[in-house]
Amino acid sequence: MLLVAAACFHSTAQAADIVVVDDNARSVFWGYYGAAAFADQPEDLWDDTVAWAVANAIPDCTNILLYTFDGTTSDTAPQNTHSIAFYNLLTTAGYHVAVDNQLNFATRTDYTGIDLIIFGNFGYADAAAPNPANAIGSGLPFITMEPGHSDDLGIGTGVTVFSGTLNYGFVVDNDHPITDVYGLGDIILLDQNSSPGAPLFDVPTDGITSDGRILIGDIPEPATALLVVLGLMLGRGRLRRRR
Repeated sequence: MLLVAAACFHSTAQAADIVVVDDNARSVFWGYYGAAAFADQPEDLWDDTVAWAVANAIPDCTNILLYTFDGTTSDTAPQNTHSIAFYNLLTTAGYHVAVDNQLNFATRTDYTGIDLIIFGNFGYADAAAPNPANAIGSGLPFITMEPGHSDDLGIGTGVTVFSGTLNYGFVVDNDHPITDVYGLGDIILLDQNSSPGAPLFDVPTDGITSDGRILIGDIPEPATALLVVLGLMLGRGRLRRRR
C-alpha cells in the first residue's frame, strides 16, 4: 500500500530531486548540504556516495579536494560550518582531504593528484554559481551541492526548485550502489541521534528538477504526512543496517 501511494504522489507532486547521479561521469548533485546536523542515516548515505564516486578506492590511497568558504577549515568563519562537517566526515572515513577557496573554483585547472572534487553550497544564486567547466573538464568524479551546476553536468536544469529545510529524504531508486541498502520508498530521517522519537533537525537542502538518475527525492505536502504515517506503520522508515 505504501509503494502504491508513494508512486501516485511522486508522479503528481513534482517533488524536488535531492540526490541525482550521472553513472558514466560519476558526477553527483548532492542536495543535502547541512552536514553539521547529520546523524547516522544521512552520514551513511554520504559515505556511500563518496565511495561510489571514487569507485570504492581505498580511502587511505584517495585524495579529495574540498572547496570551503575561505580555503580553510577554521570555525572562525561561520560560513565554513557545513564544509568543516563534510571535511570531518571525509577524514573520519580515512580519506586524504585538501581544501581550496571557493573563489578559486572556476579558474583552477591543476588537479594533479586529486581523485575527487567536492564543491559545497555557499549560497550562490543559481545564475551566479561559479562555472564548473574546469572541474568537469578534468574528467574527475565531481560532487556538487550547487543547483546551478546541474545543467552543466547534464543532470538538471540549473535552477533550484526547492530551497529550504527538510527533516527526511525519500528513496525513489534503490537499484544503485548508493541506495541499495535501503528499501524502495524508505524514509531517511535526518534526526538528532538516530533514536526513535528524537527531535528532528531541519537540514538545509536544495533540490532540482532533474534529467539525471534520481536516487533521493522530496515529496511536498500534502503527501508528506501520509507517506510518513504509512512508512512508520509498515516499518519502512527504518534504515536497513549494513551487514
